Amino acid sequence: MKTRLTLSSFSSVFRHGRLSLALLAVLCASLVLAACGDNTATTAPAPTTAAATTAAAATTAAQATTAAAATTAAATTAATTAAATTAATATTAAAATTAASSDAPALGDPNLKGTVTFWHTYSADSKEQDTLKNVVLPGFAKLYPNVKVDAQQIPDTDFRQKLLTGISGDILPDVARLDIQYVPEFADMGALAKLDDMPGFAAIKADAYPGPLSTNFWKGSYYGLPLDTNTKVIMYNKALLDAAGLTAPPKNMDEFIAAAKKLTVPGKQYGFVPSGTGAWSILPFFWSLGGNVTDENITKASGYLNSADSVAALQQLVDLKKAGVMPDAIFGGGISTMEGLATGQYAMIDDGPWMNSIAASQFPNFTLNYAPMPAGKGGSIGIVGGEDLVMFAKSKDSPAAWAFSRYMLSKDVQLAMGKIGQLPAIKSVATSPELASLPYYSTFLTQLQSTKARLPHPAWTKIETVLNDTFEAAFRGDKDVKTLLDAAAPKVDALLAGTK
Repeated sequence: MKTRLTLSSFSSVFRHGRLSLALLAVLCASLVLAACGDNTATTAPAPTTAAATTAAAATTAAQATTAAAATTAAATTAATTAAATTAATATTAAAATTAASSDAPALGDPNLKGTVTFWHTYSADSKEQDTLKNVVLPGFAKLYPNVKVDAQQIPDTDFRQKLLTGISGDILPDVARLDIQYVPEFADMGALAKLDDMPGFAAIKADAYPGPLSTNFWKGSYYGLPLDTNTKVIMYNKALLDAAGLTAPPKNMDEFIAAAKKLTVPGKQYGFVPSGTGAWSILPFFWSLGGNVTDENITKASGYLNSADSVAALQQLVDLKKAGVMPDAIFGGGISTMEGLATGQYAMIDDGPWMNSIAASQFPNFTLNYAPMPAGKGGSIGIVGGEDLVMFAKSKDSPAAWAFSRYMLSKDVQLAMGKIGQLPAIKSVATSPELASLPYYSTFLTQLQSTKARLPHPAWTKIETVLNDTFEAAFRGDKDVKTLLDAAAPKVDALLAGTK
């Protein structure tokens, strides 16, 4: 990653959390740090907390982050605060899962026999691949000595097509690590096994963050487990904020908009620069400002994507571009967001935990500062990235496949992967002292408590294209925001309904 990357390059590489967290090797010494169903019998978990609670969490984390960046003494105070918050969160999570855990069978069965074929996209020659081979799989073999795991690494760019081909030819693995955006698609095809009634599933469900968990939900059932996750937060150049007289990063959207304008110096410095104009880049701000893409059950976009709140949300972002707060580089080209931030050309950006390792390797003298998403009418909403673990319906060794799946969500595996940058989606592990005490981790942990998934729906990739085109046209000023959203809503309606 020592070559220059454009804004669009960062979005493409990191958006789904596939290659992103592999870049956290440097971060590991100091930081750990890519759906909902219809209204049937089972209701998907709510993806966010209440706005008031979110705002409070955002305030606390922002203050702690700023203090940590200021001085050593302040950093110690922030760490202490984060530890206290972590302990409280962990206690709550433990209490919530006690009943469910009591029904979960213990891991380990020397009498279980079988072979589990496991397809994954951990990058070759990466710490994730090494940990899988040298820690995770040997650990499983000790618990299940008569179950063989055939782990096969598949290039990320080929993975979805290989699965589609496998469905046609009836050649599929037993278990796969699947990008979160594809779970509803393969569930809708009937390729994935329902997990709701599997032994131990209730305990995992109770201990998972709602946002990552929701990516496995389709038409009233769960078809996967949240294996790892990521989200994005605000990153800022503290020296530029200090020079502008801003003593802390913005805590709410009014402060954010005002700060972005104040931090803009025409021809020299931009106040805020998103990683692009696509859905992955814009949705966290769109949601936080009160916008919505569909109704809660993901059945209709009209009246939601083009609602007054959604129009107002997108308009506020477009107005920042018109005011000169954002450069034309948001459309592609130009310097990367990290380079702009580190060299003092960009005051604020938003991105994920992988940016710390990039900053450390490319700009070792720059201190990267973090703050949660500013809270607006919709709350402080982050976007969910990461991978899920799915089991295929035609698995010939379902008991062994489920045993392996549960093992991958166990504390030992989640800690091992967490320490090398795979952020756990399981609360009790994410809030454990081994991970939560790491520097800067608390900001991402806070944001994970208030996130949304990119529409967990089989048609998401096509819907994303509609949103990408609409958002870019709005920022370019091709048409007014309301006209664009009015045109986009029926297109999304048709995709949700399964029509072209």
